[in-house]
Amino acid sequence: MKSKEIKYKLHKNFIYHEEDLSDDLKSKVNVVDDNCFTNLPCKVEWCDTCDGSGNRSRYDVGGYDISSMMYDENGIIDEDFHEDYFSGRTDIQCDVCEGSKIQNIIDYDSLTPQQEKILSINDRCIREEAYDVAYAEAERSMGC
Repeated sequence: MKSKEIKYKLHKNFIYHEEDLSDDLKSKVNVVDDNCFTNLPCKVEWCDTCDGSGNRSRYDVGGYDISSMMYDENGIIDEDFHEDYFSGRTDIQCDVCEGSKIQNIIDYDSLTPQQEKILSINDRCIREEAYDVAYAEAERSMGC
């Protein structure tokens, strides 16, 4: 039985025509509107963001400090917020799994050598961009 595959978007700096890809690798990369995609084997796992519930509290992200929201400046618990938070009234649909409760995760153990090569080129593109950003930030911090 063939394993399930996902369409994986490659990094924006993965430029199909400039990469040194063999014909075999070129056949594994699809270009749509200047975005490169490749199909990769995947496995299904429970969503890590919502722990498989399909929902999460709107306060679980974005730098909210739940402890400070739960208690006032005197250390007294805000009963209304406590009840709303733990009853799920502050929940929204999980933005990662879009409420499906599961995620398709790349199955690295099932990658073909061609897929591994494409991902290594993609990783190189990510590292190069990170280096360029860090270099520019270092120059800015020195007044250049």
